[in-house]
Parts: sequence; structure tokens; C-alpha cells
Amino acid sequence: MDKRRESLFVPYVKAVVVEEDGSGVSNTLSNSLPMLAMFTRNSMLAWTSLVVATQSYIAQKPAAAQSSSQPAWMKVLLSVFAIVVSYIGQSIRSSRENINAIGTHTATTSA
Repeated sequence: MDKRRESLFVPYVKAVVVEEDGSGVSNTLSNSLPMLAMFTRNSMLAWTSLVVATQSYIAQKPAAAQSSSQPAWMKVLLSVFAIVVSYIGQSIRSSRENINAIGTHTATTSA
């Protein structure tokens, strides 16, 4: 004979499984790589950040898009800005060199 009271029985309820999107590392990289690329003006990091942000945008689920604080298209836009910033320094340097070359060329021909 079972001496346990039936009023204390707790019925089994299957636990709800919460799906994790597994994009923690991807979100961290797509947020930090563009800023690092702009800070260091490294074009390779900028292009890598664009690839990671695009992958994050493509792999984003609709439920995650509504719950996230920053939309994935903003990460892609930030990566594009990182590419622009990384190449601005190179274009300014090359234009200064061209101006200096023109200035020395005119100074030597007029003298």
C-alpha cells in the first residue's frame, strides 16, 4: 500500500524550450569590427566587418529583428561607413602628394 498522499502529487508539464539564435558572437563582431576599423583606418578590417554584418543581416530571424535594439541594416550601414573612413585617409594622402608634386614641378620650371 502506498502511503503518499494524492493531494501532494504534481502533474508533469513538459518544459518550454527556448530557441537560441546562436548569434551572440556574430552580433558582437558586427558591432565592434566597424568601430575598430574606423579607429585604426584598416581597410581589411572594414571589409571583414561588411562581410560579418551582411551575414548577420541575412541570417536574422523575424522574431529576433523585432526584439533586437539595433536593426541589422544599421550594422551593414556602419560597416559601409567604416570602409569609406578607411579609404578617406589614403585618398587625402595621395591628393596631398599630387599637390606637392605639382607645386615642386611649377617651382622648378619657373626658376
